[in-house]
Amino acid sequence: MSTEEKKYEEPNQWFTVLREKGPRGLEREILDNTYYLNHGMIEMIDHDFRGLNLRKINLELINCEGSNMSGCDMRAAGLYLTCLMNADLQGANLQGAYLNGPILMGANLKGANLRGITFSQNHKSDKSFLNHYEARMGPIYGHPVYGNNVKFACFDEADFRRSEIGECDFTEASFRGTNFERTDAWACDFSGCDLEGARMFRGLFDGSMFKGTNLKNVDFRHANLTDCDFTDAIVEGCRWDHAILDGVVGLAPQK
Repeated sequence: MSTEEKKYEEPNQWFTVLREKGPRGLEREILDNTYYLNHGMIEMIDHDFRGLNLRKINLELINCEGSNMSGCDMRAAGLYLTCLMNADLQGANLQGAYLNGPILMGANLKGANLRGITFSQNHKSDKSFLNHYEARMGPIYGHPVYGNNVKFACFDEADFRRSEIGECDFTEASFRGTNFERTDAWACDFSGCDLEGARMFRGLFDGSMFKGTNLKNVDFRHANLTDCDFTDAIVEGCRWDHAILDGVVGLAPQK
């Protein structure tokens, strides 16, 4: 039987492979099975990953929607166009991971360790480049793989220290008490987000948007806020000591 005629029957076999052979074994099985790889049929939906070794795991183009990864060790994981929609990643350790265009809508990353991660989103200008991925993933994900991929996600009390998350759209996500110390987050859109009590100390936020954002009690000390837009933002109790405020919009002069 040719690969084109092969019937797709058992999507959850991949979780069994991971559980029995670990991340490297899963990667080998996927590479050895070109049918599943080429047809975007790799699914591990609604599974409980707790207790599994996920360090350095490669979940590229894998659908883990609704899965429970809370408390998992996912250091240096590769999450390229991985679907984690509505997944539970509370307290997960993702330090040094590569999150390139993952789908995190509705995901819960409260208290997650995101130190030193690289987080990027695909943009509409990349659409031609993403066409072959959409052709594979569309039947699974059901929405485009570019633009805001974190809508309604919870990053409350997560740790983003020294991460690179520039040029991302974070609108409608929650970051209450999140630590962005020394994070490089230039030209990001935090409009409408809840960042109450967040720590932005020495962060690079130049060109970012905070329109209508709840910034109550945020620590902006020594942060670079050049050309940021604070129109209609709540800034009660913010700390601005030594922050760079050149060219900011919608913010009353700070003493």
